[in-house]
Amino acid sequence: MPTYIHIKNLEKYHPGYKDRELSWCKAYFTMLNADPDFEMLCEIDKWRFLAFTMLELQCKKPVPLDAKYLKRKGFQPNKRPISLTLQMLQKFILPVTENGNPCNVEEDKEEEKDKEKELARFQKYPPDFEEFWKKFKGRWNSEKDRYVKVGKFEASLEWRRLTESEKKKAIAVAGKVSGKYVPDACRWLKRKMFDDFTVRP
Repeated sequence: MPTYIHIKNLEKYHPGYKDRELSWCKAYFTMLNADPDFEMLCEIDKWRFLAFTMLELQCKKPVPLDAKYLKRKGFQPNKRPISLTLQMLQKFILPVTENGNPCNVEEDKEEEKDKEKELARFQKYPPDFEEFWKKFKGRWNSEKDRYVKVGKFEASLEWRRLTESEKKKAIAVAGKVSGKYVPDACRWLKRKMFDDFTVRP
């Protein structure tokens, strides 16, 4: 887990915030009503994102991911791990150093991912994944007037990381997923959004 985080585009929407004494924080309606990635977040992660934003504006520096500090600021990791929130907010935040410099991704992890992708390219998709992919509709595209699926290969990589019980549940509810703001299958699996559905025994 990174030591500090920085909110993306903070300077764009709060220009000069490091040289000003702000008593407010901008939050655009489009963030709630038009960003499908933000809409998919749970209530806790949404609140934490706003809290991270206000903390960085107030402190004028990246937010330290220190357990004691975050507890003093009202975060309750016992309700939801901070690490999970950071994973869900990866589109909106950046891991940085105390000075705000971007953190370098560990080379060994990148190499491991590359090897995993190369290995998967020479393997056939597992039968259970093919079953899931067949049932998963994807996102509704109003221009094409049909559902569209993308990222099968990336989704198959996430599939390999699931447990057998998680795979069964994903297959069981895949056909129920529909709508305009459905994420691609890779992100749907990574976020384990199949847990949002009730599976009848």
